[in-house]
Amino acid sequence: MKLRQELLGRARRLVIKVGTGLLTDAQNRVSRPQMADLVAQLAALHAA
Repeated sequence: MKLRQELLGRARRLVIKVGTGLLTDAQNRVSRPQMADLVAQLAALHAA
């Protein structure tokens, strides 16, 4: 686990695969609120 944290700490780029279902609403349209929530969560993780 410590090795993983060390490697992630040195990473310059991290790719996160997100499924369509996470970013769309019930009508399969892009959901800006869901996207904003995801961005906020990722920003919080980045700041931690």
